[in-house]
Order: sequence, then C-alpha cells, then structure tokens
Amino acid sequence: MTTAAVEHTQIAKITGTFLGANEDSHGILTATLTVDYGTRGGGQRIGGYNLSTKTSAFGMQFVNALMDAAGASSWEELKGKTILVITDGKQGPVIGIQNLPTERGRRFIFDELTAQYTTR
Repeated sequence: MTTAAVEHTQIAKITGTFLGANEDSHGILTATLTVDYGTRGGGQRIGGYNLSTKTSAFGMQFVNALMDAAGASSWEELKGKTILVITDGKQGPVIGIQNLPTERGRRFIFDELTAQYTTR
C-alpha cells in the first residue's frame, strides 16, 4: 500500500527569472524562476516546462499563472518577490507556487494547467 505525500510549503525569494530558449533549455522555450530559501546553499530553479510543444495558449497561460501566483503584473516584477514554494512532501519535487498569505496572488499547481492542455 502506498501513501501520497503531504504537500509542504517553504518561503523563498525569487532571485532570478528566465523566459526564452538557450543552451540550458536545449533551445526549447521555457519559463524558469530561480529561488533562494535563505539557507546556506538553499536555492533552486523551478518551472522549466516546455512552453512550445502544446499550444501557444499553454505557454501564455503558464507565464501568466506564474506572475499571478507571485502577485506580479509583469515578468520583470517577479524578481525580488517572496513566495511559497509547494513541494510534494518535505523532500519531494516542486509542484507549484503561491503567494504569501499577506500578499496579493494565488496558488498555482503546475500539473493542473498542464492537464488542461493534455489530450487523452
């Protein structure tokens, strides 16, 4: 019997953003946030979804949802925002982001948007 992991959130500051295609993304259009957890060596890149394989609507919705979740009205406003990073369990993969309770924004679970654009 397997048990599902419980969601875990951790406060992080967005220290960098990337929207584009480069060698790291193998030329694939991606949107990535670099976050810092405020601990020694505690940071990572999140996102990195392929924005060009489904439809252009998916890519636009993904970028828009990242900005909405962080309470930013433009891509440039993301850097410096403090957010909650949501993981699948304490050590699990990042599954989404959300605003701090005292800040503007909303919850964004990456796979919920991806599922809307996946054909069965």
